[in-house]
Amino acid sequence: MIVPGKRLLTWATVAVPVCAVGILVDGAGVVALALCGILVGIVVVDAVTGKGRLRSVVVNVPDIVRTSKEKETEIPLQIVDREMRGRRLAIGVQLPSHILQDSEFVETILPAGHPAARIALRCRPQRRGSFKIERFFIQTPSPMGLWDVRGSAKGSLELRVYPNLRSERRQLAAVFLRRGMAGIHAHRMIGKGREFEKLREYIMGDSFEDVHWKATAKRGKPVTKVFQIERTQELYVVLDASRMMAKPRGEASTLDRYISCALALGLVTQQQGDLFGMLTFSDKIHRFIRAGSGSLHYNACRYAVYTLEPGLVNPDFDAVTSFIRLHMNRRALLVFLTDLSDPLIAEGFLKSIPMISRKHVVLVNMMKEPGVEEIFRGAEVGKVDDLYGRLAGHTLWCGIKELENKLRQYGVQMSQVESPRMSTHLVSQYVSIKRRQLL
Repeated sequence: MIVPGKRLLTWATVAVPVCAVGILVDGAGVVALALCGILVGIVVVDAVTGKGRLRSVVVNVPDIVRTSKEKETEIPLQIVDREMRGRRLAIGVQLPSHILQDSEFVETILPAGHPAARIALRCRPQRRGSFKIERFFIQTPSPMGLWDVRGSAKGSLELRVYPNLRSERRQLAAVFLRRGMAGIHAHRMIGKGREFEKLREYIMGDSFEDVHWKATAKRGKPVTKVFQIERTQELYVVLDASRMMAKPRGEASTLDRYISCALALGLVTQQQGDLFGMLTFSDKIHRFIRAGSGSLHYNACRYAVYTLEPGLVNPDFDAVTSFIRLHMNRRALLVFLTDLSDPLIAEGFLKSIPMISRKHVVLVNMMKEPGVEEIFRGAEVGKVDDLYGRLAGHTLWCGIKELENKLRQYGVQMSQVESPRMSTHLVSQYVSIKRRQLL
């Protein structure tokens, strides 16, 4: 495809009026027509010779480019010219509207005798997910610069945009991530631990519960079991991806906030030496990552949730609790990130949770909704509509409090937390349970 270039438009702006005036002047018509014919011939020749200038140009791209949400990103491109002619090129790509670009295209010059050049397209993703880029657009001037030759090159590039944990890291750095050990304090571990370490001779004051009677019978003298504090406990984040997770929380959704908080909790868990896993669900089980440790395992957890989107379905807690009961044999800390403000959903959760609450330590966390609070808390009511809104919020608050009391009977702790504090709240819960050795 060729389109008129700036030089051709400039020529046309000057030549057309001059030729028109020459035709009207006596004796100059033949010269004006000849001049017009020469100019038209030059334009046609330039168009014909420039039509195939992009056939030798190839765009090479990497298979995968990884970045984070709201992070300045460079997409590296290699422009190859098999004919090695010196030319000026402009490269552009059409990205989704939620990926901002510094400019629509990038210009570069391929020097004569050099087969390739490297450039970078700059962008800033505003949304997590996986985005395919399969076509790049190229433009180069014709030999005389009268036309712009446009074409496209195929490519297979996947832009993976992961959640941005910058704000979560900033909140947790001083207290939990040991950056310069700022905010870290030594805490006494409560209890004696439950993991067997070794046998030793009985010492006056040892509990009879710790006596190993078989070893005592074999050795002919009292032998005591010694226990140590567990160092590799399992923690699973059970992440809801149903319709309730589509609620907006500022510029992000509830699910976006939960994913960021879950990954931040995973960083802290691995830093503490424990095992971290994830389970995502809606009306069915989506992904299950068994608890593990290490950078590769963390990347697998991040890969499992970076494309997760809320579905227009209700959560199936029966399927979740049955899956947990069958696949999690070891006692673990289960952190549910969900929304139980809907009475029907809350009723389903309440019926299903006894299946796992006896074996595992279960925590339920949900985002606190604005206006859902006690009726006499907050500013004074100025309008009748505000009064009805306050009554509705109080009704919802009473329902959630009643649910909290019912879950407490099964040993399940439920919390409502404001969105900015969710990360620190989850980590505080984890550290508290680890110190108390509830696992």
